[in-house]
Amino acid sequence: MKKLLTLAALTVGTSFGSVIAMTTTGSSGVDSDAYTVGWAFSISTTISVSALGYYDAGANGLSNSHTVGIYTSTGTLLRSTTVPSGTTGTLTSNYRMTSVTPLILGPGNYVVAGFSNSANDALPFGATMTPATGITLGAKDLYVYGAALTFPTLNANNGTTYGAANFVFTEIPEPSTLLLSFGAFAGVGLKKRLSKRS
Repeated sequence: MKKLLTLAALTVGTSFGSVIAMTTTGSSGVDSDAYTVGWAFSISTTISVSALGYYDAGANGLSNSHTVGIYTSTGTLLRSTTVPSGTTGTLTSNYRMTSVTPLILGPGNYVVAGFSNSANDALPFGATMTPATGITLGAKDLYVYGAALTFPTLNANNGTTYGAANFVFTEIPEPSTLLLSFGAFAGVGLKKRLSKRS
């Protein structure tokens, strides 16, 4: 029975592994102003955010540290962290990730944003943004000028994408999915026990 439970746990864990919310391909550029840029997204299932990250254009380390945060669609900051300069952050698909206390997000609309006050770190301006399964992109061109991380309320409305900020998440399976998984393995175990007796 122990083996079956372990196998069930591994199967559920594999089905709901950690993934990066969005990947970018294409051009990048620099801007020397101090600003926060971000993008909106929606989810229809519950997820757990485990890391926040900032774009590392050359995948060779950030010149400056950057604050990254996740907001509700109305501007309430839910979680933030500072991604350090250099190569300290874990590199995931050209983003330097920093672990955070897990943030549970229920179905709804959110914004992820990152702050920059230096032209030393390029941003994926105008890049193609591809969301992970379970993430639906909203406005991809949110920004606001200011001296610190601020909820971005403006839209560029010119086809630009601001994919500087990102996050890593794990989908949390619905209770019914877990019950089905464990029920299936329990059924297999019961069948084995009955066949041993006969």
